[in-house]
Amino acid sequence: MSSSSSEIGRRPLLAAPFLVLATSARAADWPQRAIRLICPYPPGGITDIASRLIAAELQAALGQPVVVENRAGASGSIGVTAAGQASPDGYTIVMGTNATFGTNPSTFASLTYDPIRGFEPIVAVARGPLIVLVANRLPVRSMQELVDYAKARPGEVTYGSPGIGAPVHLTTALLGSLTRTELVHVPYRGSAPALSDLAAGHLAMMIDNFPSGIALARSGGARALAITSRERSVLAPEIPTVAEALGIEFEAGSWVALMAPAGTSPAIVVRLNAEGRKALESEALRERFAASWLEPMGGSSTDLAELIRREIAQWRGVAQRAGITPQNATN
Repeated sequence: MSSSSSEIGRRPLLAAPFLVLATSARAADWPQRAIRLICPYPPGGITDIASRLIAAELQAALGQPVVVENRAGASGSIGVTAAGQASPDGYTIVMGTNATFGTNPSTFASLTYDPIRGFEPIVAVARGPLIVLVANRLPVRSMQELVDYAKARPGEVTYGSPGIGAPVHLTTALLGSLTRTELVHVPYRGSAPALSDLAAGHLAMMIDNFPSGIALARSGGARALAITSRERSVLAPEIPTVAEALGIEFEAGSWVALMAPAGTSPAIVVRLNAEGRKALESEALRERFAASWLEPMGGSSTDLAELIRREIAQWRGVAQRAGITPQNATN
């Protein structure tokens, strides 16, 4: 082998330490300009609210603007895809959800991002239970009465959801599977029209996100029977969980978490995790979350990675057992 070809063969080995040093130096100097936090849903929703609350805390801690950019559409896939394609330099992060990093991998015919290999988990931000509602016309006041009512009327109890494959669709399918009840799915384009039909008595039941669901229940538009989290929520401790009401293993809910494009410096991920956890421990942020019916989470980036893997596996199984065919994204 000639000296020149030997030299060429050694170059990657010689360059590697310098590359690591350069990356470490960039991470040490980070951030030097504004950070973009993509919210993959429209303004005003829970994901948007959580994004803006945590962005304000990170901005104060990092000394640079953290700007929320709403990139909605396709059940969050448009915004998440944009984030995954961004430069992994720490200046673009995204607020992932139980849909984008939980149910979408099982319900989209062609997902435009890789929820595992395409992102670096940073920190779980907040969670909220789902709530089981029934129309006032139904003569049921507990989960057991609802199950008994549905078993006595197979194929007659209708439930709404924001669309085929939406997290609340899968959650209701899981409930039907575990209780051996035949519930009829009626998909809508969003939760609002489904809740309106529930209030009007056109639907028998619905599982929905907690903020909109509890608002309808407390206004008298529907009856709240249970929440889907493992434990009762501090936000509404009077409402039992599905698990305790029926004596079954049942847990589901919505959550939001910060993610970065794959390849983002581990040092930046560690810094963001540390600042995020610190913010989530502050009483002021906890109070703001509670006002939006959210509970802070936290934990390590490894904890978040495990949550994502667990959610994807769980909902893939539910979708397969329910015979839910993956759909093409349309909104």
